[in-house]
Amino acid sequence: MLTKKKKIIFSLLAIGIGLAFPLLCIEIILHFLPVSEGIGATDVNAETPVFHFEPGAVKQYSKDWNFSLNNRVRTNNYGFVNDQDYSAQLQTPLLAVIGDSYVEASMVPYSKTIHGRLQQMAGDGRVYSFAASGAPLSQYLIWAQYARDEFKPDAYLFMIVANDFDESLAEYKQSPGFHYYFKENEKYQLKRVDLVRTKSLKKRVLVTFFRNCRLARYFSYNLQAVPRLKMVFTKRQEYVGNVSAQVTEKRLFDSKTAVDLFFDDLPKYTGVDSSKILFVIDGVRPAIYDDEALKASQDSFWAKMREFFIDRAQEFGSPVIDMQPIFIQDFKVKQKRFEFVNDGHWNELAHQMAADAASKEELFQSLFLGQ
Repeated sequence: MLTKKKKIIFSLLAIGIGLAFPLLCIEIILHFLPVSEGIGATDVNAETPVFHFEPGAVKQYSKDWNFSLNNRVRTNNYGFVNDQDYSAQLQTPLLAVIGDSYVEASMVPYSKTIHGRLQQMAGDGRVYSFAASGAPLSQYLIWAQYARDEFKPDAYLFMIVANDFDESLAEYKQSPGFHYYFKENEKYQLKRVDLVRTKSLKKRVLVTFFRNCRLARYFSYNLQAVPRLKMVFTKRQEYVGNVSAQVTEKRLFDSKTAVDLFFDDLPKYTGVDSSKILFVIDGVRPAIYDDEALKASQDSFWAKMREFFIDRAQEFGSPVIDMQPIFIQDFKVKQKRFEFVNDGHWNELAHQMAADAASKEELFQSLFLGQ
């Protein structure tokens, strides 16, 4: 006769085995599918102050339950997402391309990205990219300085998107590994937020488990389980671009302040004349595909900041490529969108159009084609 205690133990074991078996089967199946892998970053601190990923890694990127977007992502010898290794010894002309996830472009094959395409057009010249998802204008300056000191670029290209502005200020965002403008005594200073990989044994075990468990990565990366769960309990907002359509007057003022700070610091961090800095500005997507939606979006945060940034860049003396009219004209003819169906980042077509536009600029022509 089984005692009551033994019955409870056997019942729990039966439930555990019943749950474990199907999970194990799913884990085995997922080993044959392109489950997304995160790109690990190195520590960012006083000794290694510039954010980059683990060098020499090859990772799988995918999205959604059915892996509708998937791509193999490579980090080079300097730890940036780029299929070519960088050299500090070469003296050939160099263009540094700097941005966030639009330049990291994990969802697009390297040869199809703006910098990959420009590299193909550069002949014997070089096009190096410096980027990571979530980086704002403040971090762009740090990569510009790093490129200046390590590789001495002849020119720079900055990709500007909707969340680059307010997120440059520590008041609004502080992601470990990036630099932000901190306000102290009514003055702003660029400061680093350290990124320290876990040291404790317990946390290392958890990280190792997560990296090796396909099911855990599938829920986290492919299904985006945590962000989706948060959305259930978050008040629904209207977005234009990938940012809130409307913000407070203070946030708008602060965002413009971040832009002013960026341009004030740009000469020091790049070390080149303003004419050697090219800005590529994203359009107000997806509003650009409909005249009424585009008209309605003109009062949005992104539309206002686009206009402000373009005006500031032109005052600074830098060439600007506004992708919005380029996208609109092309869409009217071909009816092809510039982002993925299930992802707001630029697709291969958008990267191609931006690269084509950049290659026609005098900056690119004189640097690589001698014209």
